[in-house]
Amino acid sequence: MKKYVLLSFFAVLLTGAGCTTSVCRHYDAPESTGSSGRPAVAVIKGMNCGVFLFYGIPLWSGTPHRPNESEWDLWLNQVRERDIVRMLHLRAGQLGADDIDDVKIRETGSGWWSLWIFWRRTITGSCVAVKNLPAKGEKAEKKGRQR
Repeated sequence: MKKYVLLSFFAVLLTGAGCTTSVCRHYDAPESTGSSGRPAVAVIKGMNCGVFLFYGIPLWSGTPHRPNESEWDLWLNQVRERDIVRMLHLRAGQLGADDIDDVKIRETGSGWWSLWIFWRRTITGSCVAVKNLPAKGEKAEKKGRQR
């Protein structure tokens, strides 16, 4: 009897608590700007989740260093704001952007499915990938070349 209770408990844990890490281009943003006034490249969204014991002790989480891969970090809390911002910066660089603006972070947690013993915590973030404005000397130099 104890064996079946334990097996059903782990089945609930595994089905309700998968971990993923993803970061993607949500949509392109041509001819728009970020809050800093710099030209926008794209809007980016990212997400990471993990399973925690009693909300605070990390069991496993998705790895932010290799988003969109099936890799997990055991015993490490990778569901943090600095990790999602790092993921967004990495993706912005891959898209040819120099920086990110308008970063919005949201954290959620759910533990009801295991009677609040195991928690699935998720952090999501979004931002606008932007390019730096050229210096005034560079702008004048480019205009002189075009003539």
